[in-house]
Amino acid sequence: MLKEWIRNPNLADMVVEERYTSWVESLRTDRYVTVSELQLEKIYGTSKEALAFIAEVLRGQTGVPHPQAPSIKKARLYKVLKEIIEDTSKGQRGASEVSLSGRVKDGAAKALLQKQLGGLGANIGEFMDLKTGAIKAKKPKKEKPPEQEAIAELKKVEKKWKDLLNGLEKVISELAEYKVRNASELVDPAAILLLIEAEKELIQPIDTDVKDGKRRVSLEDLQYWVPLVVHGDDAEAHRRRSFCVVTLASAVCYGSQFNTRYLLYAIDNAQACQESYMTLDMWLMWSLIELQEGRYMSVDPWQNPITRPQGPVAGPYKGVLVNLKGDEKFLQRTLRLQTSWVSENVCALCRASKSGPMVYTTFGVNAPHRTTKLDTSEFIMEAVKPNPWVMLPGFHIDLINFDWLHVVDLTLAPECAASALELTQTDEIWPGDTPDERLRLAYVDFVRECKIHGVRNRGEIFSLLL
Repeated sequence: MLKEWIRNPNLADMVVEERYTSWVESLRTDRYVTVSELQLEKIYGTSKEALAFIAEVLRGQTGVPHPQAPSIKKARLYKVLKEIIEDTSKGQRGASEVSLSGRVKDGAAKALLQKQLGGLGANIGEFMDLKTGAIKAKKPKKEKPPEQEAIAELKKVEKKWKDLLNGLEKVISELAEYKVRNASELVDPAAILLLIEAEKELIQPIDTDVKDGKRRVSLEDLQYWVPLVVHGDDAEAHRRRSFCVVTLASAVCYGSQFNTRYLLYAIDNAQACQESYMTLDMWLMWSLIELQEGRYMSVDPWQNPITRPQGPVAGPYKGVLVNLKGDEKFLQRTLRLQTSWVSENVCALCRASKSGPMVYTTFGVNAPHRTTKLDTSEFIMEAVKPNPWVMLPGFHIDLINFDWLHVVDLTLAPECAASALELTQTDEIWPGDTPDERLRLAYVDFVRECKIHGVRNRGEIFSLLL
């Protein structure tokens, strides 16, 4: 068969390529284990030399509290080099590659070729015309038009909204049995139920709209939707007076968000109480509903008739809240969180705690509390008290974000910078003649630790001379 194939006059040139390579490969692997000081004494003993070795290994490490015994000092966990594996291998490889192309026209040769190809020959008709022997190109996969993809995404959104509304009905029914002291007019279960019923009327089945040739949301409409970010924080003013400042900005803008930031309200914390914040947030939530709907409401948040303009709020544009952020103090007050930095449960978004197996100081990627993130219904029922923000149609736990400035810039960054300078003041840990040289050696160790634990390094060498 091969002879018949090669003799075919339409066959292109056949290419034979041979390659010979020699290789030498050296590989070093450093393996570390995380053990406590008690385990080190058990492994190496308590002789003078063993204790000196253990002290040298632990020097420069702060250690991590043991998840089950965080108060025991000798139970703190340290990283210790277990073994160094060096592998060296060498050899030679040889390879030959033959490539040929052509067109088989003889019927018997084509049948024999299909038989010899085995499993590949069973599907030969997919890429070769068995009558002419010509190669057929595969048809590209048909892509859905953007409108169909948008409709599919909207169906998912509709299902999530319906599930959320059904869950809220149950929660609000339970809340109706309770009364909030001095704020019954602010968190009225009946008013919340009216909001839910109004929202249900706004959600029309997408399938019905498509069948009728009417689509509530089209790609043309999306260009008029503006994602909004609400940010709150306290600011010190004259004579150390503290003001709560809440602003509104667009999440999508050119340049800085300050170009689109608007002041919503600023209130003197010394002259305000919890009901003051809830009243302001109630009006703010109601205004966001008007932005989402794109039209003015005829009643206030407590269902009292009010005189408002008729027609759209901002022409064809609508605003949708995508982010509520601030420091922990602002979110604590605004959402009325039942957790804080001094309570046993320290996080409102997951089940991390101050002690036990869910201790929050376990920062590893496999920390148990990383698998306990609350969903929206659990957040509303367990983590917060009644507040205006959970009444916003479409509210989701993912809307809540802690301000990056407070999480990193004002906390972790100063601590890391101060620790780096403190640890490199002398040459006890990293030998070097100058602080910059010791900082460079510390950076090399940092890069090596990142590689060992599979962490991407985004840091740069820090210098005191720059």
